[in-house]
Amino acid sequence: AKKKSRLNELKDSIKTAGDDFHSGFIRFDVEQISTLDEKNRWSHKIEVQEVMWGLSVRKFANSNEVNLLSVGFFTPYNKSSLWSIDVTMEFILVHPDSKKNAIAKDTVKFNRRLNCHGLGVLPWNDVMNEDKGFIKDDKITVEGRFTITSMKGFRTAPLVNFGDSDEPCHDVVLIIEGEKIHVNKGYLSIHSSVFKAMFFGEFAE
Repeated sequence: AKKKSRLNELKDSIKTAGDDFHSGFIRFDVEQISTLDEKNRWSHKIEVQEVMWGLSVRKFANSNEVNLLSVGFFTPYNKSSLWSIDVTMEFILVHPDSKKNAIAKDTVKFNRRLNCHGLGVLPWNDVMNEDKGFIKDDKITVEGRFTITSMKGFRTAPLVNFGDSDEPCHDVVLIIEGEKIHVNKGYLSIHSSVFKAMFFGEFAE
């Protein structure tokens, strides 16, 4: 089970590191769901825009005292009191038939007063009803997707497109598995003695 969970983390990291640097995705297999209570259970974390993100899952009662499965995003960022992040989010309780997935969507502004925000995805009785198809072997799977639409109070390094030959800092091309990667040989040499010897010294393979 731990190996499978670690594999999911790796897959999530790959998805997060895709072309959209402002979006994130987490898949969370929640085991022993029958013991879930009002205390949050936390997923592994991913990094998007130099901020860590994770999923939280808990059972809670709404104003009508109806128990619901709540799924939310949290970010532990607290280095500044002036930061804020505007996010659109979507939570999915996964069903074997994707057409029957339970989905909840929202937009929220995270800041130092609100670093965790969740939604009621499905009534608890439906979650626990095996005939509904969401639970199997006392386990459910939830997914969370989010897109950052605005960030304030952060210093972020500019993103460099290593596939773009027009970047002014690029002065050499590496070909790795047939793909051209445009880089700066001075920067590479700072971090690698091999590149330093290759570009500025007498290098013999």
